[in-house]
Amino acid sequence: MSTFHIDFETMIRFKDIFQRVGMTYGEFLRFCVCLEEFLFVIRGEGIVCANTLDNQGFHRPFTPELIAMWNETMGFDGRNRNVPVHFSLQEAGTLEKRFLEAGYSLMEIEKLLEQMEGIIQVVHGAGIQRRKIVLDPSCVCLPCPRRRHAWSIQENTASRRLEIDPSKVGLHFSQNQLQGRAIRGFDLIAECQKEGRQLLGAAVLDYYLKYPVLIPSVFRDYSGEIYFLDTIFKRKGALYVRSLRRQRDLPGDCWESRESWLGHFWREKRATAIFLP
Repeated sequence: MSTFHIDFETMIRFKDIFQRVGMTYGEFLRFCVCLEEFLFVIRGEGIVCANTLDNQGFHRPFTPELIAMWNETMGFDGRNRNVPVHFSLQEAGTLEKRFLEAGYSLMEIEKLLEQMEGIIQVVHGAGIQRRKIVLDPSCVCLPCPRRRHAWSIQENTASRRLEIDPSKVGLHFSQNQLQGRAIRGFDLIAECQKEGRQLLGAAVLDYYLKYPVLIPSVFRDYSGEIYFLDTIFKRKGALYVRSLRRQRDLPGDCWESRESWLGHFWREKRATAIFLP
């Protein structure tokens, strides 16, 4: 990993911006955690959009990762997360470390400063929409990482690199899962294939878990679970698929993945993620 040093003048520019907008310590740490997502904006791969993510106005909850950064930056002095950030040498060191971890160049840091007006909107609740997403569909996470040896990929239709237009993803519901009816997972996949629907797979699911700020509004507005049926997993002879859902019992923008047996019934609270025609 290459190293670099951010000069004093650049740090003063960050400090002036943070103080001008009244950034709190909690917002500063979220800013640090989301630096990877900001790269999409400054590289021209994404745009800031106005959709508010939730009533909390933040993308990330206070996860263990964020709490660890909090403790490293602030120590155990009990400082309130809602207090305006003073941006001392300690905070400057944390920011420089995160820039390095996120893979920024000095030129990209300069571009970030030039686009801070939009970036601050993201910290306060706006979203980022990528213009194009390119994924390797073979790079997927297995369910239950602690028992990886028990799982295998049974079927993954998408074998080439995926190029996804974020505006062309949506939700599908079979007529057989609405108005009190239900359809087994196996039959739902067969029905979608017969109708020629293009299903999203686990590579897309893992991408959204890694970058929750990029989860499209059509998924955010849905209160149930969203299934990515193009990737089927096997465990002890049984077949499963994975889903995406918001953890509504936690503050902020926190999402998780669960696995479901395809022998279960799909009702109206189980949507299917698809490519729109």
